[in-house]
Amino acid sequence: MKKDTETKQMGLIIQPGAVGDVILTIPLIRLLRKRMGLNQVDVMGRQERMDLLAGRCEVGQIISLERSGLHKMFEESNKFELPEGDELFELFRPYDVIATFLKDKQGYFEQNLIFTAWCTHSAEVMTLELRPKGDWPGHAAGFFMQQFCELKLRESGIVRRMTTAQERVQLSLLEEFMAPPLIKVQQRDINRGREILIREGIKEANKAVVVHPGSGGKHKCWFIKDFCDLAGYLTEEGMEVMFLLGPAEQERWGEKERSELGEAGLVLEGLNLEEVAGLLSCCAGFVGNDSGISHLAGALDLPTVAIFGESDIRHWRPLGQKVNICQSKEEASGVWPKVEEVAEAVIRFFEG
Repeated sequence: MKKDTETKQMGLIIQPGAVGDVILTIPLIRLLRKRMGLNQVDVMGRQERMDLLAGRCEVGQIISLERSGLHKMFEESNKFELPEGDELFELFRPYDVIATFLKDKQGYFEQNLIFTAWCTHSAEVMTLELRPKGDWPGHAAGFFMQQFCELKLRESGIVRRMTTAQERVQLSLLEEFMAPPLIKVQQRDINRGREILIREGIKEANKAVVVHPGSGGKHKCWFIKDFCDLAGYLTEEGMEVMFLLGPAEQERWGEKERSELGEAGLVLEGLNLEEVAGLLSCCAGFVGNDSGISHLAGALDLPTVAIFGESDIRHWRPLGQKVNICQSKEEASGVWPKVEEVAEAVIRFFEG
């Protein structure tokens, strides 16, 4: 079956990851559009995470991963059948290039995806790894792009696998696609952010600091007491602290933790990602752990201090020109920075 000419030169990225992973695929979207000459790159993923990208970066359509029929793609390949006229044919028909981070151990999803796409046209389908290998010398966003480039080179027969030296050269060539801001807020986002500040009684946005004390993984979280002590230092400097709690924190923490945070600053809950983006765009700065919201703050080019423990900075530091990483000055692995060190870094960075 021949592809319509009007749908030519389109790409799709299938992304099951967390908020930070979603943001770090934006450079790959830029790469596909500029290097591959694709007119449009759509993304498929969790709707509540993907909506953040719509109209705020170079992405085209947002397609929900919960869409009816996609569950069939995980069936055993030797049993996978699609009746004539199945909606999955039309779903993948427009795409010349499909890059998927979604996969299963048996490889059924990739095999079924290739089968479905090739029933209508000769699409390029590539499966990419979501986590950089341990010796990868650069950022995770660069790793996503490098994988794609290497697969293209393998297809052409130029190389079978990049050497470490070639990877480093390739990474330097890809850095242009990581230039900030990765996400550009809309005026409606700013208006919503201002509404939130007014509702919470924050009169001076240039002194408001958003602090996100949580993360998807407990091992990535600095101690709540330390965040509260940090809020005390910032308050003494005339800053107004707002603690932002996301779904993970709402589920994990009880009244005790909320009460501790509430005594140190305002506590905000129930904001969706678009509202968070609007709020951040109106504030003086952000402080958080290795988390998706830290990646969002960096992607907005907001002054951001990210507190890291064991996470690999090379791979996971938030992208952006105004990002400062705060780690322990001690060399022992897993030791967190002291409150005084973080407070000094935040005050110096935000006022500088």
